[in-house]
Amino acid sequence: MIKRLALNQRDRTALVLGSAVVAVLLQVGGIIVASTTLKRLDRTIASRSQALRDIGQLRGEAQLLQQQLRQEEEKLTRSGGTSLITVVEGMANRIGGQGNLAYLRPAASSTQDGLRMETMELKLERQSLQQVLRLLWEIDNNPSAPMSVTSLRLQRRFDNHALIDATLAMNAYRK
Repeated sequence: MIKRLALNQRDRTALVLGSAVVAVLLQVGGIIVASTTLKRLDRTIASRSQALRDIGQLRGEAQLLQQQLRQEEEKLTRSGGTSLITVVEGMANRIGGQGNLAYLRPAASSTQDGLRMETMELKLERQSLQQVLRLLWEIDNNPSAPMSVTSLRLQRRFDNHALIDATLAMNAYRK
């Protein structure tokens, strides 16, 4: 009975070679699984690194927006004492020259959440394009109150084609 259980040389060799092949296949499979996992981890690291860079960029943009918001809030608090019509009229006369302001009409005023929006329309006559551009820049960058142009109509003068009549509607914001 023991003789039947004893393996001959050929069977032992086949068993050793089979075990070696199985061990090699297990190692190759392990290497393939490990390389696939490492590639997946590399992709994850790259995407997370990009996300961190994006977050840093967004953080910088958010800080810049917060600074601009604080500046606009300061403008709103400073704008309470002066008459907006006086500010706009002074700006138009300084840029457009005395007598070129055809009209300045205040329109409706509305209040929402403690913020008052005043709408007005003005017309400047006999202006060069440079003067109109300077007026638009001054309106957008006015230190006394935040203002924005809502509509603009430019019309070439019939008597002098180098000059323009500008009609614009604007909003000003106050607390």
